[in-house]
Amino acid sequence: LHLDDFGTGYSSFSYLPYIPLNTVKMDKSLIDHFLPNNGDVIRNLIDIVHDLGKVVIVEGVEDEWQYEKLLEYQCDIIQGYLFGGPLQAGEIP
Repeated sequence: LHLDDFGTGYSSFSYLPYIPLNTVKMDKSLIDHFLPNNGDVIRNLIDIVHDLGKVVIVEGVEDEWQYEKLLEYQCDIIQGYLFGGPLQAGEIP
């Protein structure tokens, strides 16, 4: 079970230990807001999710700098236009 778009709307860490999730997917808006000016917030969020035994996915990565920072912060899976845009089913190798 995956929690998508974490960081938008009403997101609360207090519920995470009690929901049988495998993965928390952080929204692009969270990365855009915190990574450039206060990367420690993102690092701490990733650490908390890992401490709960869950996988972290970050979406919306658009440049090499974001990618390198998220690797440094030990993000498990990184998605975004840096790696390419959406594909039609027939275009997937």
